[in-house]
Amino acid sequence: FEEMKSACAAITSLLLWIAVAVCCIDYSHGFASVGRNHRFLIDKAHQLQDQLEESANELELWNDFHDVAQEMLTEGLYEEARECWTFSLSFRNDAGVRERLAITLREAGYHQQAAKELHKVIRQLTNNDEDGSKAASIAWLYLDLGHMVETIAPLPNTGTSWNKDISYHQIGWELLSPLDCYRAAIDLDPTNGLARKKLADGFAAVGKYRESLVAFKEAAKLLPDDICCATHLAFGERPGRNLSPLPLPRKKLDQSSFVNTIDSLQASPENVEEAANIFEETGIIVFKGFLSSEECKVLESCVEEAMETKDEATDFSMETRSSQYRLHKSLSVEKKNWNSIYARLTPVLRRILQTDKDNKSMPLLGSGFMKTLAGASAQELHKDVHGYDRHEGVKGMLAPGFGSGPRAVSIQFQLTDSSLPWMGSLEVLPASHRPDAVNGHSSTIRDALVDDVGVVPICVPEGTVTIYSSRLWHRGGTNGSIRDRIFCFGTVMEPDSRAPAGLIHTMNMKDVGKWAVGDNGLEEFLPSTTSFQ
Repeated sequence: FEEMKSACAAITSLLLWIAVAVCCIDYSHGFASVGRNHRFLIDKAHQLQDQLEESANELELWNDFHDVAQEMLTEGLYEEARECWTFSLSFRNDAGVRERLAITLREAGYHQQAAKELHKVIRQLTNNDEDGSKAASIAWLYLDLGHMVETIAPLPNTGTSWNKDISYHQIGWELLSPLDCYRAAIDLDPTNGLARKKLADGFAAVGKYRESLVAFKEAAKLLPDDICCATHLAFGERPGRNLSPLPLPRKKLDQSSFVNTIDSLQASPENVEEAANIFEETGIIVFKGFLSSEECKVLESCVEEAMETKDEATDFSMETRSSQYRLHKSLSVEKKNWNSIYARLTPVLRRILQTDKDNKSMPLLGSGFMKTLAGASAQELHKDVHGYDRHEGVKGMLAPGFGSGPRAVSIQFQLTDSSLPWMGSLEVLPASHRPDAVNGHSSTIRDALVDDVGVVPICVPEGTVTIYSSRLWHRGGTNGSIRDRIFCFGTVMEPDSRAPAGLIHTMNMKDVGKWAVGDNGLEEFLPSTTSFQ
């Protein structure tokens, strides 16, 4: 028996080595091809630059040069693209070129420089817009500027800092917050629905819920197919329940004694208490082998059907981080496909969402799938929902409950194998969902953002179900394999609550506000209070 075990282990190791070799061989050709294209772009840019220094008035040469710079930006050659835009600006102060420079700086992570350059563009166009014909274009630039400022000076409860007040960023002589930028966009173009939507989300982040719903209502008039606006209006002004935070199972736990591996995040769904304790401590729980092979096939067929749908309203890919190699779409909610799955998850969800005593139905906020293509780069660490899960505070630093709100959870249904590190798995910073948890301190989260300290890949086989707090810091990892990674997901929240701010509400319009999870699985949602009108 021991000899058989050794032989099996040796065969497994050999097959794993072969798989790695195949992946490396396969991708060596791809990387070589990409490298050749990058080299071509760089050489072409240098060639055109030399020609322009001799013939600076040749418009066709400038067009070719800008096309190459744009392709560099698309290919991720940010430093090279930056050099091209800067070279062009040394000949002529063109607002369009400077806007491209700002976008390049943003993509390269130079957010403050990007905001400064975009602000110059806005000032230049504003000064030359005597008849107001450029107002709509300038409004879109303010929208981009708001996004940049939001990265530099995040609104309360949206970034890593425990800031209680709105932060401002100085650009030139102006002191701006993200809300200032969105208001400026609306003033210039009142028909800009996206600016109104961003303002609404900003209001919610700072706790101005009534103002947020008014702004969402105005945005919905301009964006009638927008799922996010529809979701916020569907759940309206529900105040949420006045509940105490669930206790952390081990209050004296610190980083030095914290077990930070996927093994420590697993439990059996039948052992509700153990699963709920792991979730409260880490913000995530993993159920391997939860889905049967037949259930996986049913969900795979749902994904295939959704991928063939051409309706843009069901496609959320452009709102997704690192969207170039990620397809993100909604899935129609059908009881026959999901009933049994959600029914088996209900006992754990009730404990996590604190409905185990009142047995209220838990609203379904999202139903979708994501396909991470082979070769996709990793996303930045982020949380899906503003604020924190309920917490007991951090002594001397953060008051109990500051920035906290009703809980929402994301549920991933894994449909392809991601059990090896290079397969593009979900990656998380466990215990970052509430400030009093082990990794919830703002400095710890910043360390993870910079150096991946404490980040754990959730490498799991097909059929795994992973539940994590929508406020847990996480990302989609690099998919270095030769296969696309596909998973379905659902989002469930506490009852009697407003829709959480910051979330991409992935849902078909016909399903918004219509479904909830209860003891028998999916059921029609019956709101307990009147939605905002």
